[in-house]
Amino acid sequence: YLQDDLRNDFNGNIIVAISYYFYFRQEKHWQLSQNQSKTIKRIVSEINEVNYTSEVVDTILNVVNNMLNLYTDDIDKLFLAIYLSGAQRKKSSNLVHCILLAHGYSTASSIADTVNKIAGEPLLDSFDMPIDILPEEIAKKVSNYIHVRHVVNGLILMVDMGSLEKIPELLQMDLNFPVVILNNVSTQLALFVANYIKERKPIESIINKMDETIHNDYRIIYPKMVKQNVILVCCTTGVGTANKIKKMVEESLPLKSKVQVMSCSYNWLKLEDQEMALKRKYNVLVVIGTADPKYYNIPYISLEELVSGSKLSTLKRILKGILSDKNLDHFNESILRNFTIERVINSLTILDTKEVIKNIDSCIKLMDKYLNVTLSNTTMMALFVHISCMIERIIRNQMLETPPNNFKETAQSVKTIKNIRRSLRQLERIYNIKIPITEIKYIYDLIFDTQNSNLEITNTEDF
Repeated sequence: YLQDDLRNDFNGNIIVAISYYFYFRQEKHWQLSQNQSKTIKRIVSEINEVNYTSEVVDTILNVVNNMLNLYTDDIDKLFLAIYLSGAQRKKSSNLVHCILLAHGYSTASSIADTVNKIAGEPLLDSFDMPIDILPEEIAKKVSNYIHVRHVVNGLILMVDMGSLEKIPELLQMDLNFPVVILNNVSTQLALFVANYIKERKPIESIINKMDETIHNDYRIIYPKMVKQNVILVCCTTGVGTANKIKKMVEESLPLKSKVQVMSCSYNWLKLEDQEMALKRKYNVLVVIGTADPKYYNIPYISLEELVSGSKLSTLKRILKGILSDKNLDHFNESILRNFTIERVINSLTILDTKEVIKNIDSCIKLMDKYLNVTLSNTTMMALFVHISCMIERIIRNQMLETPPNNFKETAQSVKTIKNIRRSLRQLERIYNIKIPITEIKYIYDLIFDTQNSNLEITNTEDF
């Protein structure tokens, strides 16, 4: 039922593990306090936001309760949510997906297993096909795979016979991503493709590299559709923060807006050929976030500019013609309401908003004093957002995805870094944390970004 109706890809090992759990679970009983139950519900909610296991977990518990007449509680929901989120293959929208299709008992799966072991992660999937299987049946399998894997960024089909090239035309669905068919599947070709998928390369980049190196026959099919209007939301510290900013932008848009909001990491936007791949597929209107990917002819609005309201006229101009005048006014008002400094920090962290703003404000005043600079409103907004997220990252023991790009170590910068650390010491004391040097360097970049023309140095002796 789970495989057919909910389009999940559970294998036999997962089913056996769940069965063993409920078998032994009947001998274990525990009493949960109200606080424990509340905490469990919150953890499950957090897991479901990331892994989308809620419907599957509820279905399993319903079967266990009603058909097997077994008692379950919040602990069982927690176990299933954690186990299934780890057992299921990742459904990454940023990943190019690849299926090996070959006739024979285990031809495709053997190649895929070998390559996945070499790569160190499951990058390739496989369909072993009987000699007499109909193309329509293969197309049905591929269609189901697209739903299960949430394929949105491109699909590569590696086939052993030219007759399988017609599979895309047989798919009973509207594709909104490119499909590539590679002939003459082999371990060498599969390993080549897997290496580029592992590097999170866009599909165009993979095909260009293959064409230069291996010269394998291929066919690429692009979707025949009107490009979707898209707002990209990115963050240097990862897609998790970008997802939260995305929700706030979506809340500001009219309900039936023809604008899609996509969240992604800054690193993903800067992958080779990524700009070309996105522009081919979408009408990218604007990039909103914490770092400018510098896409040609695509405006960038920083998170702090949204908070300060300094770029609202730019955003309104971008959306003019896509939203009606009435909806534009509503969007403008919603952005002002949703992107207050309090709302942004409250959305991005679990910290006490008023308390953290007060503590950061005290640190910024110390920075003014120790660094002898006057920070612009935009820079201060950026610091409020960044430092509040930084505190939570350190508390959760989560590392930044990448080190800062602009920092250059000199005698002057080393001295400045020491003064920034000095101004943040009270945060370390209040939140019982140790701020790593990478975080300090990010703050240095925020303050001394060469593009920040609003920075005023009031005393040049220390610089």
